[in-house]
Amino acid sequence: MHTYNSILRGVQCLAYPRHMTDAAKQLICRLCRRDPQQRLGSYGRMDELRGDAWFKNFDYTAFRTHAMRPPIKPKVRGAADTQNFDRYPAEDSFATGIDTSGWDEEF
Repeated sequence: MHTYNSILRGVQCLAYPRHMTDAAKQLICRLCRRDPQQRLGSYGRMDELRGDAWFKNFDYTAFRTHAMRPPIKPKVRGAADTQNFDRYPAEDSFATGIDTSGWDEEF
């Protein structure tokens, strides 16, 4: 119900993290407008999206030519190195086994 009510209220009413800038919040709201024709960058209007304040310092030329340096470059020891991921318990509390509830019999 919480998710459903959040959807009904709209993205502008969400509780954003404190560190998120106003430009980022406005970009999200403009991308998530209910009417698709009013959404930023929709229907081939990508220049409108690229011109948004949130992208003001983005170097599209460096991005296209693969010259852009990443803000963070993690150290990776090999293909199976997982040191950069959060750790979670090996076992979870999700139900397993055969579903005998019959909820989908007439699906």
